[in-house]
Amino acid sequence: MSVTYQGRGKLGSVLDRRVDPRGRTYYWINSNLINEANADGSDFSAIQGGRDSVTPLHINLTDRDSQNNLKEVLN
Repeated sequence: MSVTYQGRGKLGSVLDRRVDPRGRTYYWINSNLINEANADGSDFSAIQGGRDSVTPLHINLTDRDSQNNLKEVLN
């Protein structure tokens, strides 16, 4: 098991047409990996090496500059 960082990937524009067990058609978007896929320490590298990958994540997409500007304008 490896503690890793989130590798970078790029979604491709290739759609795979598939059929689920109930016979319904659906489409799967394939992922094309950029060069970092083999970078040491990435989740991609661990998985490609046959190891489990554990990547702690934190997501906060707030644009602090815009938030502060809006506060000034609206107050």
